[in-house]
Amino acid sequence: MYLPHISKLMCGQIRHFSVSNRFGSSLYGVTDLHSNSKLVELPKNDTLSPSQIENMKMPSKLNLVKWDGRVSVLGLKYFFRKTTTPIGYYQIKTSGNNPQNIVILSSTDQKLLETKTLSNSLHEQTRGFGGQVILNGRGVKAYFDPIFPNLMIRLGVGAKPIDATRICTMYQNLVKVDIDRTGMILTVHGFDKQKVGNVIYRIYKITKVNPYTMKGGHIAFYNVKQKIPKKK
Repeated sequence: MYLPHISKLMCGQIRHFSVSNRFGSSLYGVTDLHSNSKLVELPKNDTLSPSQIENMKMPSKLNLVKWDGRVSVLGLKYFFRKTTTPIGYYQIKTSGNNPQNIVILSSTDQKLLETKTLSNSLHEQTRGFGGQVILNGRGVKAYFDPIFPNLMIRLGVGAKPIDATRICTMYQNLVKVDIDRTGMILTVHGFDKQKVGNVIYRIYKITKVNPYTMKGGHIAFYNVKQKIPKKK
């Protein structure tokens, strides 16, 4: 419940911590909560339409999700952002022989606790991201001349190799490109999802498979359907 005179008094103070050394409302602002305390008496169901009754229902289940403590780098702007339902944030750190660092999020909306932003933030600090471009066709091959980042791609027998060195040097210190021993699989990996995706897409654009001859490359798990030329 929002009390203007109390909020104004608290926000006017210079000190941002209470006696318990916790953040005050002057630091992260006032958050809307589910409350029906302003109603003197709850309205009768027989005087409301079904849609109004559905909107008045309070969530009966509180969901909890445990994350690795490294997702806390998202900071205050993410965990205390304005959402349809409030999000509870708790970080627990323990020391000793088996130290732990975990973050527990709570909300009545399960979708707010398992977002792509949270998983991407965790992967950027742990395993990273990766993708592959698969080459197909006779004479199609990728190789380094002689080593990374001098990437060369040949799209057929007798075809002039394409110099893709510029793509590999865009984020040379952040994104790495590997080629298997057959020269048919290019693996791109790194810790920045945007930069990894950018390199994969650029390699795919210059090796895009021909749907009639099926020579070229495609992104892994996204196969291209072969087209049959019409007879004249």
